[in-house]
This record gives sequence, C-alpha cells and structure tokens, in this order.
Amino acid sequence: MTQPDRTRTELTEIEQIRIRHLVEDHAATWYGGPLQLGVLDAIRYTAEAHVEKAFPDVAYETLWDAIRAVLNADITILDRRLTDADRHAAACARTFAAQERLGLAGTAFTEHDYSLAAALVDQAEREDPDGRAPNGQSLYTVARDAISEEFSRRLAEKRASVAEAADRNAAEAADDANENDEGLTATYSRLPMGRDDDAPQAEIGCTDHSPENHPRWGRCARIRRDADHAR
Repeated sequence: MTQPDRTRTELTEIEQIRIRHLVEDHAATWYGGPLQLGVLDAIRYTAEAHVEKAFPDVAYETLWDAIRAVLNADITILDRRLTDADRHAAACARTFAAQERLGLAGTAFTEHDYSLAAALVDQAEREDPDGRAPNGQSLYTVARDAISEEFSRRLAEKRASVAEAADRNAAEAADDANENDEGLTATYSRLPMGRDDDAPQAEIGCTDHSPENHPRWGRCARIRRDADHAR
C-alpha cells in the first residue's frame, strides 16, 4: 500500500480547529490509566489513532506540534476523559452552534446583506468544521456558493441597469441636441436675406470688369449705377 506523501507543513485555521476538537474528544483516553501514560504518550497516541488519518498529506511533526499546542493552551483536557455519549453530545453542541450561525446567515442572505451572510458562514464553520450537507458536501461550501452566485447575479443586474440608464441618458441628450440644431436652423431660415442688387457695396465685386471679360457686366453696371444714386 502506497504511503501518503506528507509534505505539507502548514495548517489552516479550520484545520487547527478540527485538530483541537479531536484532542478534546480523545486525548484524555491516552493519558494516565493503569499504564500511567504521560503527556508525550497522549500526544503520540492521539496523533496516531485520530489525527494523522484525518490529515493524510500533512507532515507528522506538524500534526504533533498542533496537538502539543492545544494541550499547552489547556492541559486540563487530559483530565476530561469522555465516553462515547459525551463525545456525541459535544458533537451535537458544535452542530447546533453552527446551525444557529447558518440560520442567521440565511436571514442576511434574504436581506441581500451578502457580506454579513459570508461572515456568519465563516463563524459557523469555526463552530463545526465537519458540517456536511445530505450529499456529503461541506455545508459551508454549499452556503458560500449560493451567496457568491446570488451576489454575482444581482451585481450583473445592477450593472445592466446602470448601463441601460446611461444609454437612455445619452439618447435623450442626443435628442435634445437634435432639437437645438433644428431650432437654430428654423431661426436662421426666417432671417431676411439680402440680394446682390440691394447693397451699394456690391460695386466692389464689379470693379475693373469689362464686358469682354465679364459675361455679367451688364448686371454689374446696373448695380454700380444704383450704388451711385444711393450716394
């Protein structure tokens, strides 16, 4: 049988909590008694019987150090030898605490407070890291997936709404601009437009033009004459 490759030397926060629960449930079984087992024995046998198989990719030294850290934080764990009924009751208490947090997360979810919902799911997992859905999947993975999916859906809807509003505003602005252009065009079309033969200064355009070189000389002559009379 191939031995697992135990190369990982880091534990996540949730993995450390799982180890703590295993130590609380089983370490006292391997301490004292007729064999007068000591703390090191408790660490060794708790690791070999309960912890190592739960973390097949983690280095033995890392697991032993984690167990030692739990006992250093609360050595009285070794005085609390639990029966199977005690361990079951402890597991039920952890499950109940996690379910309470998940219930609050569900309320936050329905109120669209996704940050709070996610934080409560994290709290629930810290209470009972081993919580499982009926299909065997982690309860917390299921909850996080639902939160992420709903958040993404609502975010997409909001972005689409903002884009639609921007398009609508742009269209309205374009319509306003067109109306302004049309209004200006209509205004200018109503202004009186002068004719060439009404203005004395039209003579300027006829200076030095002879009949041979300017087909419209006759008209220019008339304009020039009218301009002379205007003086």
